[in-house]
Amino acid sequence: MLNRFRRTVRCSKGHLFTATWVPYASLTSIRLGRVRYMRCPVGKHWAICRRVDNADLATLTDT
Repeated sequence: MLNRFRRTVRCSKGHLFTATWVPYASLTSIRLGRVRYMRCPVGKHWAICRRVDNADLATLTDT
């Protein structure tokens, strides 16, 4: 059910991971406008995280 809200996210240290990102709601994070303060499972730390656009992901895979 929540799979449609799975998004690629980048933490403030640059780690990429997927997270449940529900618009106007937060399940496991603190909303701060367009960013969220949440746990990064890659670096195992708390950080400011932002959604990554699909266009940005395409440029990452091309290089």
